[in-house]
Amino acid sequence: MKYDRSFIQARSACFLHERVKTTLPGLCEDVVDKNYWYVESENSGLDYVHYKNKGGVDLFAKEITMGNFKACICDYSKRIKGELDK
Repeated sequence: MKYDRSFIQARSACFLHERVKTTLPGLCEDVVDKNYWYVESENSGLDYVHYKNKGGVDLFAKEITMGNFKACICDYSKRIKGELDK
């Protein structure tokens, strides 16, 4: 897994943008749990599917094949805003 976090502080709020990338063996349709994720867009013409969950997390899933091995690359993205005390 690869984690990427960035923090920004403004005058009235702080922001966190977090991305996590992982690779899982198997087809994306088998790896992505449809009980938690719904398809936001198929992105026709592109090689990934954009999913969302009820918590506002974005998931971009892309299938790769190497010989007879198939894997799903999952890229999660979430933005959080926190108000600053005045």
